[in-house]
Amino acid sequence: AAAGLNELAKAGVSTQSILGGGLQGALSLAASGQMEVGAAAEAAASAMNQFGLSGAQVSHIADVLAAGAATAQGLVKDMSDALNQTGVVAKQTGLSLEETVGGLTAFAATGRVGSDAGTSFKTMLQRLVPTSVEAGKAMQALGISAYDSQGNFIGLAEFAGNLQQAMKGLSDEQKATALTTIFGADAIQGANVLIEQGVGTWLPTFNSEVLHLPAATSVQIASIFVATLALGRLASGLVLRRIDWLPVLLGCVALVAVLVV
Repeated sequence: AAAGLNELAKAGVSTQSILGGGLQGALSLAASGQMEVGAAAEAAASAMNQFGLSGAQVSHIADVLAAGAATAQGLVKDMSDALNQTGVVAKQTGLSLEETVGGLTAFAATGRVGSDAGTSFKTMLQRLVPTSVEAGKAMQALGISAYDSQGNFIGLAEFAGNLQQAMKGLSDEQKATALTTIFGADAIQGANVLIEQGVGTWLPTFNSEVLHLPAATSVQIASIFVATLALGRLASGLVLRRIDWLPVLLGCVALVAVLVV
């Protein structure tokens, strides 16, 4: 806990914010991410500074990181490493922390995690503004733009949906040519993630759009899921040390069969 206090204080989080939930958020993040408290606090504090958030939001930041890591491959450290590579550019582009974590979660679902995912995500975001005349013409031909008429970012989920729609009806060769022209060789993988995975499929967005739950409640559900999973693993380990695992396994299979039937 002392390491967590130190890291939060170094990041400029006030004592009131630390005691008002910041430290508890770091402790929860450390537990769900199987990491040291100091590292968890550093991850939350880094995200806070990258997105210009306040110390009072550290607990929420920790919940978002835990929820994102729990939704796809990788650990909280992988999510933090990815954010360290792309957080500043994402904020400059107009993405929120939640939206950025959602995008990185979509990347993680395809096996792209950690700093490599963050670098790929950052490069893709930088290409949302055409970097050449050819790229601008290609986006215009497809009828897509990352910004509205006032120059405001339309949101990653909406852009991904527009890109997916624009790719329909094109041959594989036409898709490859268009994406290479717009995004370049370095960012084309990220563009393919937007098309294949979408960024609105991570858990909080799913909960809010399908179950009509508030975003805060959705994040809390993900955090509870992570904590329950950890407790379940611990309890099962203790139980299986005392009894033979095979009868338990067969019993669980039989129970599932009964429930399905």
